[in-house]
Amino acid sequence: GERPIFLVHPAGGGCGVYRRLASELGGERPVRGVQSAALADPSLELASIGDMAQTYARLILGEQPGGPCCLLGWSTGGIYAWATAVAIEAAGGRVERLVLLDSYLPEEADKLQDDPLFVRQLFRSMAASLGLPALTGLREGIAEGAARMLHRDFMALPSACRRVYAAEFREKLFKRAPWLPRKTVSRQLDLVARHDAWARQFQPSAPECPVTILRARDGRTGTATELEKRAGVAAGTVPGDHFSMLTPPNVAETARAVRRALARQTEEDN
Repeated sequence: GERPIFLVHPAGGGCGVYRRLASELGGERPVRGVQSAALADPSLELASIGDMAQTYARLILGEQPGGPCCLLGWSTGGIYAWATAVAIEAAGGRVERLVLLDSYLPEEADKLQDDPLFVRQLFRSMAASLGLPALTGLREGIAEGAARMLHRDFMALPSACRRVYAAEFREKLFKRAPWLPRKTVSRQLDLVARHDAWARQFQPSAPECPVTILRARDGRTGTATELEKRAGVAAGTVPGDHFSMLTPPNVAETARAVRRALARQTEEDN
C-alpha cells in the first residue's frame, strides 16, 4: 500500500494543530497522528525524549514494519519527529523522509520570545485556539483584543518566566478567561512544560534519511539554524507565520511543499 505519513505532535501532546494539513495531504497517502497517551491518562506520560522516541518508533514500526515511512513535525514536533526517525533507523527500520515545519532547537526558540512579531503571532493564535474570540461573536476584533491583553501580561513578566506554561502567566490567563476549563487547560500546559523540558535534552545526531525543512515566510528566515546545519540542507519557505502556515489559506501551499518533497523522494527511490 501507499507509504503513510506520521504527524508527530508538538509540545502539549495533541495533533489537533495538524487537522487541516492532514485533510490536505490525506487524498494521496494514509495520514496518521502520533499523539501523547498522557492527554487521556496522565499516568501514561513518558519519562524523557529518549523514552518518547523509542515508544513512538515501536508504534510506527508496528504499523509499518521495517518502513519505509515519512515523519513530519511542526514546531517542537519537528524535534520529536527527528528523535523518532533516529530511533526507527537504530531499530533497523527505514525512514523515507523527515519533514520539519518551522522547527527550532529550544535555545534558538527562546530568542523568539524577544521578537515582537513572533510574540504577537503567538498570542493571536492562542486567543483564537482558546475560544476567546467566540465570546461575543466579533471574532477578529475580540481575538485581537484578547491577544493584546495576553501579550501585555506576558511581556510584563520577568524574562525567566516568559513561558506560556509558567505559573505566573497561568494565573493571568485564567483571570482574562475565567470560563476556560481550568483543569483541562492546566493539564495541557503541564504537558507543554514537560515536553519543552524534554526538547532541551535533545542532542541531534544526523539521521540517515533525507531531511526537508520548511520555514514560515513571515517568520524568522534567512539565517541557517542549527537544525539546518546538522541536517546539511537549506530550508525552503511557505506562506504565513509560525502558526498560520497550518491554517487556510496558507496550509494548502504548505501541503503542496510537503507533497513535492515526498514526490521527489519517490522519484529517487525509483
